[in-house]
Amino acid sequence: MKIDVNELFDGIKKSNVTALSRAITIVESKAKKHQIFASQLVNLAKSEKKQSIRIGISGMPGSGKSTFIDSFGMMLTNLNYKVAVIAVDPSSTVSKGSILGDKTRMEELSQSENSFIRPSPSGGYLGGTAGKTRDLISLFEAANYDIIIVETVGIGQSETEVKTMVDFFLLLILPAGGDELQGIKKGAVELADMIIINKADGDKLKLAKRTKLDYHQAVRILGQSNKFDKKVVLCSALEKTGLDKIWKQIIEYTQAENYSSLLEENRKKQDEYWVDKTFRNTIIDYITSNPNIKSKIVDLKSKILQNEISTELALIELLDSINIE
Repeated sequence: MKIDVNELFDGIKKSNVTALSRAITIVESKAKKHQIFASQLVNLAKSEKKQSIRIGISGMPGSGKSTFIDSFGMMLTNLNYKVAVIAVDPSSTVSKGSILGDKTRMEELSQSENSFIRPSPSGGYLGGTAGKTRDLISLFEAANYDIIIVETVGIGQSETEVKTMVDFFLLLILPAGGDELQGIKKGAVELADMIIINKADGDKLKLAKRTKLDYHQAVRILGQSNKFDKKVVLCSALEKTGLDKIWKQIIEYTQAENYSSLLEENRKKQDEYWVDKTFRNTIIDYITSNPNIKSKIVDLKSKILQNEISTELALIELLDSINIE
């Protein structure tokens, strides 16, 4: 089927859901025939220079991310905001497939006319996000979505990369204490703009309050007590309590006097990070796709496994064979 990029993009700017869905499919496609069209669509979207509030949400499995987004997103749509959700699901290392069940877990929000939920397979991409997440953000902004939420995989590994593509990073935590607190990733706590103790209801409310005190102490130890005045908050996505306080703090943050200059600086740093990463990954892909280098890697790998050469010496030999010092 022929693709008219300009016609398709006009549909996106008019918030046409069919056009947006088709554009997302093209951008996420791995087919070479779609790559040029995808690049053109993303460039057009970025040229619009529309800005939304980008919110990243991470947390371990069971922390209630999808339920939180469902309740939080409904509150926002009821306030007449257009909300887009990019829900990244882990891909199988065997079949490369993904369950993509987020729409079923966000039952209310998925039925709202002011929302768009896009389940997105990680495709083995590390960092808790998918390789095309930033491009999808640009498309949603061009389609006039006010708030874009990125839900990470939630596997507990490299989850903080979402911070490099959003304006505000929420970390969801379960009520816990003692030994459980030691298992929380320090990096995630440091990078989070807000730590949300979710499921603060019923018989877990008392434990949630204790967890909140523990995290306040952790934030002080990390020297972040002045970074965000009310960084640790209680919430029950199931009972829909605490959501308004969270949104109020995000609004206060985004309406701060110096927010515009900080946002511009932050977006520029994010762009630099992703340009560097894209260049690095492209160079690696180019080198490793070379038949001679692939053959050399297979040979050296065999020697390493047979204890004929150390990994370090094998790497030196590999770099020498492609003239990289």
